[in-house]
Amino acid sequence: MADSFLDALLTLPVMGRAAPSPDGRLVAWTWYRKAPAADIYVAPTDGGASPRRLTATPDDTALVSWAPDSASLVVAEDRGGDEHVQLFRLTLEGTMTALTEPSPPFFARGGELDAGGRYLVFAANLDPATGGAIEASWIIRQDLAGVARVALARPAKPHSFRPLLNKEGTQILYTRRDRNPGSSASMAGRIARSSISAPRSRRAPAGSPTAGVPSSSPRPARTSASASTTPWTRRCPG
Repeated sequence: MADSFLDALLTLPVMGRAAPSPDGRLVAWTWYRKAPAADIYVAPTDGGASPRRLTATPDDTALVSWAPDSASLVVAEDRGGDEHVQLFRLTLEGTMTALTEPSPPFFARGGELDAGGRYLVFAANLDPATGGAIEASWIIRQDLAGVARVALARPAKPHSFRPLLNKEGTQILYTRRDRNPGSSASMAGRIARSSISAPRSRRAPAGSPTAGVPSSSPRPARTSASASTTPWTRRCPG
């Protein structure tokens, strides 16, 4: 009896990360156990309509961020549960357009589009100059037109984090474990900023808050990465 009750509890739907759209009209979230795989749902914030399912894929799809224009989202699809996620742009009509390659050898964290829709910014244990996986996670700016990738910041210490873009898409806020971005000294959660327009980083001003973020070292991949991505689209069935 106890086992059956526990099994029933483990089948209840669970909501994952939720985020309101920049214009405040919608909220999107990941819904687990509502279907065979996790999917993305959206609903108006005024409660005027029922939740609407945007994805229906055989693999878990998780919400990452909203686009600045509130017309689409960035989502991550985890094929086979290995955490080598592929990032997509998802429209409110359910069309998914690939932003990164499927099953990459690196671990991508976060993913945000700039206000002009030209760049994708994310963190990954990837050296874009060589295409190879590395131990630490760097901040990567990917040009969506030419798919070229540039490292905007190169933290030395392994650390799992999600870089955040400001509203204008000109500055990136992120945490790093280096005491000084230019040295190898270590401390947890120093907040730093980086410009999206140039591959450099700078230390946060004196008095800036320090966020304690759990340390997590990405697992090294065994294959080399490719910066080439062929855009393709698909629609949510039904």
